[in-house]
Amino acid sequence: MKNKLFEWELGDWDPHPQISQAYEPLPDEPHDMTQPPAHYFISSGHNSYLSGNQLWSRSTNKVIIKSLQESCRVIELDCYNQQLGFSGPIVKHGGTLTAPISFKSCVEAIGANAFKASPYPVVVTLENHTDTKNQKMMASILRQVLGDKLYIPTEEDRHGDWKSPEQLKGKVIIRANAGSACDELKSVVYLINVKFKSLEEANASESATTSSFNEYKVDALTTKAFKHSNISTDGVTNTFKAQAGIPGEAKVEETAKSSKGAAYKKQGQAQDGSAESGAVKQGNSFLVTTEKGETVELHTTHHSPAVNLNMIRAIKKVDDKNQQEREEAEKKKEQGEARSDDIATQVVQTVGTLQDMYNYTSRHLMRVYPGGLRVSSTNYDPSNAWTLGASFAALNWQTSGTSRMLNQAKFSVNNKTGYVLKPSWMRQRGPSTMNPLPHREPRRLCVTIFCAHVPQAGQWLCFKDDMYVALRVRGMPMDCQDVESAAVWNSGRLLLNQKFYFDIHFPEMAQLALQLKDDDLPGTELDDILGTFACPISTLNPGLWKINLIDTKGRRRQYRWLKVGFEWLDEAPTSANGIANRMERAASPLYSC
Repeated sequence: MKNKLFEWELGDWDPHPQISQAYEPLPDEPHDMTQPPAHYFISSGHNSYLSGNQLWSRSTNKVIIKSLQESCRVIELDCYNQQLGFSGPIVKHGGTLTAPISFKSCVEAIGANAFKASPYPVVVTLENHTDTKNQKMMASILRQVLGDKLYIPTEEDRHGDWKSPEQLKGKVIIRANAGSACDELKSVVYLINVKFKSLEEANASESATTSSFNEYKVDALTTKAFKHSNISTDGVTNTFKAQAGIPGEAKVEETAKSSKGAAYKKQGQAQDGSAESGAVKQGNSFLVTTEKGETVELHTTHHSPAVNLNMIRAIKKVDDKNQQEREEAEKKKEQGEARSDDIATQVVQTVGTLQDMYNYTSRHLMRVYPGGLRVSSTNYDPSNAWTLGASFAALNWQTSGTSRMLNQAKFSVNNKTGYVLKPSWMRQRGPSTMNPLPHREPRRLCVTIFCAHVPQAGQWLCFKDDMYVALRVRGMPMDCQDVESAAVWNSGRLLLNQKFYFDIHFPEMAQLALQLKDDDLPGTELDDILGTFACPISTLNPGLWKINLIDTKGRRRQYRWLKVGFEWLDEAPTSANGIANRMERAASPLYSC
């Protein structure tokens, strides 16, 4: 953001008044809700009672209410023994300074709001840290407060597969570990959470089960599942940013190419900025030598050094991690032992192909939750979890950002019920050596960014936003791509008329996210988000659209808009990797304020 003195914003600025139609997605067919619950992606929350960070924020039922009203179908409560000032068990984040809330208050909020946005079942995950006395009180509270809404499993429910969302309509389902639970609490638990040593053992189970994985194990699983299946995810240019040299022109300065899977894997992970880049600076460029011996040249400009350094770090971190994984694997092979409590390690040792994962997630409920280092309640990219077929990709709903935006887009289909039926190829069981992904030629999506506008302060001394657009596609690893447009400085108005191309193999799994940003602090990643838009590519509607953007508080703002064009191109892609084919300028008048 730059200071532009003595300038008033006069009237409404709109260089494309002919584009005035508000965006409407293509109609979505209702999904079949009579299949087993493991056949669905289910909108899920993590530590649903926290109002802020994981260390000292206040526990409240307001976040529970908000998430349920937005069709979140999985609520997580960490339950502890009664303490002074409370008449029963409490909910809090153990081992931290977070303020507690009564268990009964949380259950009351669930009972009152569970089915306002969706009629389909709500799953309440109980992380149980209570003694027998408090467990009995919890069971009593659940029965008394929820009444007929609480699903009480029968003995037949303990064996075989679970009932469908249609059969459990209007019911609250309890999910918990049963090992240390008393009989009273066990009587209300339908989904029993169990740890397995391997997917091989899980797939041999006579009954459907549910297990939890943290995001770091899922990242490793995703990479190795594709590797063991000999499925390539390469062939995409890493994030690059077009540069605004003079009004009306844009130039691509970064030409680094790397594995799309690597860029995809790193998306959503916090960057501490402390990693050594391992790069050699030569003039206005960096030479980076990867672990494989390949040399990559990255050009820098005065405008976006952060983008270049992030690409350097991403390349080096991926290579360093690959090297570390190889060394650990060799060490374990020599010693002939492995940690029995490390689920992810056991998975890749015993099976580890993508079809093995789908054999598991097509019958059992897999839950993925944020890693322990996310103390500020940031979120991971849920795309890895969805790629493996995980039904529950649990996110912190008290935190906004790209991950929550992608989750919102994912579950905007099927009438926003919080349940999305998985693709048929993800629900089918088969031999370990089978490639579950259907062979497809990619379709090319053209996204044109015409212009954007955010109201600026109408006073003599005002700051004007230096705006640019970040475009992201998330889905299967071969479809994940990041692009950033040129930035226009000292204006608060963005006129681009710029085309971007994305090759999409699996539109049924992909989401498109557009973020309007203010290029605030060169050399950092602290750019302000001015507005966002996200949609599933499966219902992407071709045409010219005016999109009213959503701010960081989730409010749709009338005067923050982005004008775009969506088009599917019939011709086959000529070069999946070439930057020149991924972005070009459309014919347009010169930029003017």
